[in-house]
Amino acid sequence: MKKNLLIATVISVGLTSTTFLACTKESGNDKNPLIKNDYSTAQRMVNNGISVENGIMIFSKIEDVKTQIDELANLSGEELDAYNKAQSDFTSLYRQYQIMDEAADKDLAISADSAIATKQITDIPDDLLASIVNKDGIVVVGDSVYQFLADQYRTTAKTNLNDDGSVDWSNGIHVYAMNSNYGDQNWASFNPESRFLYEDNNNNTWPKSNNKRVRALHTTWCSYYGFYSSIGAKVKMERHGTFGWINIPHDVATFNDLHAYFRSWEFTYYVPYTRSYINHTTYNQNVHQKTLYYFWGVPMAISGPIQHKVNEFVSKVTITFKGATKADTWIH
Repeated sequence: MKKNLLIATVISVGLTSTTFLACTKESGNDKNPLIKNDYSTAQRMVNNGISVENGIMIFSKIEDVKTQIDELANLSGEELDAYNKAQSDFTSLYRQYQIMDEAADKDLAISADSAIATKQITDIPDDLLASIVNKDGIVVVGDSVYQFLADQYRTTAKTNLNDDGSVDWSNGIHVYAMNSNYGDQNWASFNPESRFLYEDNNNNTWPKSNNKRVRALHTTWCSYYGFYSSIGAKVKMERHGTFGWINIPHDVATFNDLHAYFRSWEFTYYVPYTRSYINHTTYNQNVHQKTLYYFWGVPMAISGPIQHKVNEFVSKVTITFKGATKADTWIH
């Protein structure tokens, strides 16, 4: 096995001062087959290498994952939200977070934030990946089953996927970290991290929502998911409930700057490879997000963990809620 270290040039993730106001763009449903009326079967129309069995999305090969992710990246924030809500045979992790918050808002169960904090559910802030992974953090790619846990992921052969959708994790299991902080100390990666902003720029607490406390959340990540790597940031508002913090709409959100200088490890079987970096922005009333994601195009090439250069991953955000505004800068 041959190992190469590739160092990428500086890549700007996003544009300066990109702002989302609480409105939507024209959907363009007539141009994108993913968002026609039948959401639940649209992905199989777009990509024949995808199926859903027992609530698990199954991709025949890595190229099918890339095709699906690229299609989802073409959707607006509202369209991506509608796509996840319309799946009748599959509950994505993206949708599961919403379901948990809806239950928490009715004081029926803990919120997604509380479940993540107590490691009862995995934290995948990348909305694109969270749209293909199921509510239990499972997805099948090629001959492997992946499950994303609190701060790591595990894989096993597809032959260990049972007819009822359960997985035999006792046989041939491999466990990996989603971050890789080894070697040169000038480079690092990390699982999703969040800053909790309880006051606005004037050091005042946020206006209440439903007579409950409110906070802003600034999340960043530089993570590796086995077949997919992602760098990104997001900002959103949350209201405190009986069973945890619940995502709520904001007024305006802006990325004043978001960029990273990064590199990736790669392991190959002496075959050529291609790679694709895609800068994706999601805007909707509840979340403002920018993501840089990539795949390796040759099936035998296994892309390794991504790392950012220390002190050169910068996320600058501004968010407004009920007229109060907070600006935050985070440098990793």
